[in-house]
Amino acid sequence: MDSQRSQNLAGAVDRPGFGNVRRTTNVYQTQDTFVIETDSLTYTVSEIARGTKPANLTVNGPVKFAVEGTTLYLLDDGGKEHRTDIVKKVLKQSPEAPK
Repeated sequence: MDSQRSQNLAGAVDRPGFGNVRRTTNVYQTQDTFVIETDSLTYTVSEIARGTKPANLTVNGPVKFAVEGTTLYLLDDGGKEHRTDIVKKVLKQSPEAPK
């Protein structure tokens, strides 16, 4: 249904400079968030990029996935498997019968 990419500050690293000067460099991590909808549930999942290409998914397109505990494994449009963490799982409400 949706995807979003963000850069989050993960920390800082001190690096030596010239003389007694030290440099502090911020370290960022890339996080991709996806919303996957089924007939009964809506999953919000997150993947931290660790030197790999992000999942190539089409918004509102079909996606193959499997859930194991709090982990959701998905296949992107290129057939590559990605491991994501389930951030939120929402049960869809069925429409109430007319009174």
